Amino acid sequence: MSWLTRLLHRRDERRSYTEAFLSAAMARAEGTQLTDYRELAATQLVAGLVGRALSTASVEADAPIASALSPSVLYDIGAGLIIEGEAVHLIGVDESGVRLTPAANWEIHGSGTDPDGWVYRLEVSVPDGSIARTLPGASVLHVRWHCDAMRPWQGRSPIAVAAETTRLAGALERTLADEAGAPVGRVLPAPLDSLADDDLADLRSDLGSLRGRVALVPSMRGSWGEGQAGAPLDWKPQRIGPEPPDVLRALRADARVDVLAAVGVPAALFAADTTASGRRESFRQLLHSTIQPIGELVSQEASRAMSSPVRLTHSRLEAGDLQGRARAFSSLVQGGMSLQDAAAASGVLVADDG
Repeated sequence: MSWLTRLLHRRDERRSYTEAFLSAAMARAEGTQLTDYRELAATQLVAGLVGRALSTASVEADAPIASALSPSVLYDIGAGLIIEGEAVHLIGVDESGVRLTPAANWEIHGSGTDPDGWVYRLEVSVPDGSIARTLPGASVLHVRWHCDAMRPWQGRSPIAVAAETTRLAGALERTLADEAGAPVGRVLPAPLDSLADDDLADLRSDLGSLRGRVALVPSMRGSWGEGQAGAPLDWKPQRIGPEPPDVLRALRADARVDVLAAVGVPAALFAADTTASGRRESFRQLLHSTIQPIGELVSQEASRAMSSPVRLTHSRLEAGDLQGRARAFSSLVQGGMSLQDAAAASGVLVADDG
């Protein structure tokens, strides 16, 4: 096998988010790239929501493992899955027990399909720089989702995968941001017959720094030669400032709905006109279709990496769906189902009289 063939078939991946952020910032400064999907309000909204929800999970595992999967670690994993599609932590053991340390950059090498046989080259950020480590896959917690079959070792953000919708949302965010950044103030036409180049430059400077103030600008008439009767028609302040079209705001709202849907978050959860019952139903959908599946992914990967059973439960979040579960329990019992079976189906605890 030639060196080129080996290179093409080598399973490695380098993730450097510092470089990605710097490249994106430089591209935006040069005007060659729209808003990065990580900076979209919808992205940060969903990342925070999923991270906070996952951080409330109860960890059923051996005490050292349960302690390592702390709320802060679970938050990082949840937010990382939304923003990057994956989250990598080093598994370490010290005098305090098992410790999970987030990796800033990583490379993955390996020729097999078993993650335990892969080799991770990691960088951990510290105040004075970074520390490089090379570890086997068995010593790394690598939670990922939305993987491509061609690259199963790499997770993908569902927001990034929905590239066209995300690009639209980014373009709308950038357009509205530019609109909001326009000078704000009032211009007052003044009887100036002509403007020299220096005067025009001063005018542009004044308009660019209005900030709610009044600027004198040349009158459209050029003078008040027609007398006082004609002056009021021209000599009146005109406000300038952001005036985003309604269609842009509507498109932005539609794009946000699609971004939320790509992750599995009901848009009604954040809509101002959603009723209380609608919010409860949206929360129930979020819990059962998004948060719990993510918890299963984390449980599965943690069980592999820790070589010990790990299970995440969401009883505290399920309390928010108490009314719905109570109604389901009541309906099942009235339909003839036994108390025990109805409780198991609806998730309601029934006191044992014995």
